[in-house]
Amino acid sequence: MPIELSPLPAFNPLDQPEQAINFINNYLLPRPLGGCGHRAHQFTINGLTYPFIRYYNFAAVPDVPRDRRYDMYAGVHLAQPGDLLFFFEADPHLKNKGIDSRRGIRGVYRVIDLPYRASQDASDDREGGTNYLLLSRCPNCGCVHATLKAKCSSCDMDFPLVEIHGEPHHALLLSTRLPIEPFFLFERSVSDERAYADFRDPGLIWVGRHDNAMGAGKGSSIRQLLPEEAVKLVRLLLTEPEQSIGMPHNNSDPVGAPLAHQDGNSIDFLPLAENGDLFREDELYFLLAKQALEPNSEFRSALFQDMPEGMSWEHLEYVSSTFPWGYTAGAADFILIFRMPPPAGRCFIVIVECKRGRAHDEAIRQVLLYAERVVQVAFLSAPSEAYSDTEITVLPIVIAAGAKRPRNMDRRVAIPETYHESARYMERNEVRYQVLPTKFLTYATHYVTGERLKHYSDINLLQLAEDRRGRMSWVPPFGAVGTAPELDWIRDNSWQEARTAANFSPR
Repeated sequence: MPIELSPLPAFNPLDQPEQAINFINNYLLPRPLGGCGHRAHQFTINGLTYPFIRYYNFAAVPDVPRDRRYDMYAGVHLAQPGDLLFFFEADPHLKNKGIDSRRGIRGVYRVIDLPYRASQDASDDREGGTNYLLLSRCPNCGCVHATLKAKCSSCDMDFPLVEIHGEPHHALLLSTRLPIEPFFLFERSVSDERAYADFRDPGLIWVGRHDNAMGAGKGSSIRQLLPEEAVKLVRLLLTEPEQSIGMPHNNSDPVGAPLAHQDGNSIDFLPLAENGDLFREDELYFLLAKQALEPNSEFRSALFQDMPEGMSWEHLEYVSSTFPWGYTAGAADFILIFRMPPPAGRCFIVIVECKRGRAHDEAIRQVLLYAERVVQVAFLSAPSEAYSDTEITVLPIVIAAGAKRPRNMDRRVAIPETYHESARYMERNEVRYQVLPTKFLTYATHYVTGERLKHYSDINLLQLAEDRRGRMSWVPPFGAVGTAPELDWIRDNSWQEARTAANFSPR
């Protein structure tokens, strides 16, 4: 059944800029607040792939190395039909073609269907096109997984060369694709220098700027933009000198099969480790992304009892996997932000710390040290109507395979009682918040038998039993952010003191 989307705006945003800003703002508001309940995302692309977005109406992303593959799938899954897409073009798509081909942020598009595995190669063979080639699989061995390299990650054979304006370029294998359509088709990008460093326009883009942070684990091809970041990008695009609105094209990529592994199993079915645990932590991000968007999921049920009075899942404003609160890879695994009508505003934030295996106190310390940083980013550039006049609520969650007992430590996991704090800003009011006792959930898998391996398709979530938890009084020390030396220092000082005061003793 085709997915029904709300009508596209029927006006030129350059002629009516204020109406365009209001339209985007309302489009991203939760439905109970009079909005459309959609979200915004930013994908990183290179210059050679941008024409496929512009003229063929699909976005393509790599499967990336195995140790971060499901982080990518979580991001793709969170980009639901109707959601807005911006693109960070990391380099010019045509050399020596001037400002319209420069590095920068492009938009605005929206997702129109679910992601798929491409059924055929795509070539920019239109008149005046580049003739660049995007592969759907390795022409030598048939592998469908890509790592943005010039050769196949499976058979190590070079991909074909394509000549563009007299220069050779390797084709890329990009088989994970997402169908899109233009929303406001701005022909000129806004440079990343202006988007991130020109402070004449109010607000600061924080989440979006982490797309182009280089280094292992620091960047990501997909980020979930806070609503105010998306609105700011539209303002910047509207005011870009000599901006114009382009004509959309009806070309489209033939939709292929649902996303699957090389062995043909759906990405929903993940192989199990020998002991029954996950292979990698980011697989939890993907499963949480699925459950966060499913009405009757166990993850939603686990959160329901802690929601403020009068709140429903319709008030969900923002969901993110790998939410960057720092700049050099400091990130929370998964967060959700709920927004109520004024004066409540953004009043409920959920921060999830995922662990592949069993966890103990260190996971609790980690998620609690993220609380102030996540709150700071969540309100950094929030509009006044999103601010809460009262104390907001933060719910920390740890999800792990179970609880372990570290050496010389009581077998119970230490759970601090509710505490109260404030997030501080340079020139804005403080945001007062309370941090509830950490909810410790254990996961179990749903087994599916594959041809050669056992796979799991989803997770059951259970609250850690009361006799495995112990309450104590503890507040994170000021300024700590959760690096390994800080976690060790906290453990050996204030955390152990709080444990001793709570009469926790080794058993």
